[in-house]
Amino acid sequence: MIVSDNPRKLFGFIVALAGINNFLKNNIADEKIEKEIGHAHTTLTIIQLIRICGQINDNNRKDIVKFVQEVINDKRFRQSLKFYSPSRGDSKVLPVLMRLKLVQLIMLICKYKANRRYK
Repeated sequence: MIVSDNPRKLFGFIVALAGINNFLKNNIADEKIEKEIGHAHTTLTIIQLIRICGQINDNNRKDIVKFVQEVINDKRFRQSLKFYSPSRGDSKVLPVLMRLKLVQLIMLICKYKANRRYK
């Protein structure tokens, strides 16, 4: 999938995670659920932003900046960030930049990571 198709399609996991979270909260009394869902939300968001930023070019840069701003300012995402706990090999810098809402640095690091992973 290329960015111009609609990057929001890559974020369908958000609706799925919300459904799982609601089901588990209604059927299982466990405070770990919110933590696990929040961690998954942040992890998957980082992965998708890396994929999207790997496709930055002069024609789509403004659209991607706007999209990244929307993603990191989303209320559910902001709540999820506090539950992110990186494992070995996971990003430690990107969540900090996301908390600080430093869009240009987020995009720069995501593009770098995409170039290392996918090219």
